[in-house]
Amino acid sequence: MSTPARGNAVDKRRLILDSAIHVFADQGFHHCRVSDVADAAGVAYGLVYHYFDSKEEILNTLFSERWQLMLDAITEIDSQNVPAEGPAIVAPNHFSFFDHFFIAVYLRRRVQFMAKSQLFKPPAQFIFSHGGVFPVMRGRRDEEAFKTAHAVLARGNVVVMYTEGGRSRDPSRLGEPKPGIGRLALESGAPIVPSAIAGSAKVRNWKKLQFPKVTVQYGEPIRFEVVENPSRDQAQAAAEAIFERIEGLYYGLQKNGRSATVRASRAARRAAGAAEGATRRPATP
Repeated sequence: MSTPARGNAVDKRRLILDSAIHVFADQGFHHCRVSDVADAAGVAYGLVYHYFDSKEEILNTLFSERWQLMLDAITEIDSQNVPAEGPAIVAPNHFSFFDHFFIAVYLRRRVQFMAKSQLFKPPAQFIFSHGGVFPVMRGRRDEEAFKTAHAVLARGNVVVMYTEGGRSRDPSRLGEPKPGIGRLALESGAPIVPSAIAGSAKVRNWKKLQFPKVTVQYGEPIRFEVVENPSRDQAQAAAEAIFERIEGLYYGLQKNGRSATVRASRAARRAAGAAEGATRRPATP
């Protein structure tokens, strides 16, 4: 049986972890400090270091100890829309630092992410570089990032690229599409899977032992005719076409809810399966 002192220590440690979820999601892992976590938890700065050696250890602990809690909170819909093989670009919206985890955890393929270059700082640089993440310099035309993305696609792999180029700061609405996703779509001709992540904005409002419900829906793939050197206007137009699909998915989830969307998806798959079976069935004489 735990002593009161032991129980209090466990509560303090858990409070720090729960507060870290909020801070990481709201400010971004590399933009916050350990003191921000301490302030959010309402504990002394030194107490955080009593339990954790660094901010990186806090993040590692979150994933190791809260892994099942996060998995239980996620519902995926229509992940079969991501091609089982060959090059593909998954294009989601972006609210939270944890969207990397949400968009990829239930896919049965290895995915590689574009992430802003500011995240590539030691020691996370080693983790990102060996974990399928490659940097992009936001706010400018980063040719190296696009070369890397094309190389990934040329190997028949999957690239995840956030359509808005960064996190939306308004938790109530999506941001604006940036031309980068349109450029990659036009240059590569790879299928684009518009995807909606709903609920991840609420990670900022993390409450003790209550991870917000997150729904990830993958739309039907779309393709564009290859344009070798698309203009910015062409790239922006393609990005807006992709984003329109994302908006349909995202606001559909907001309006209908996850349960109704799951039921509609299952009904659509059953209907498609029945139709396919009917076409294969030989005609009776």
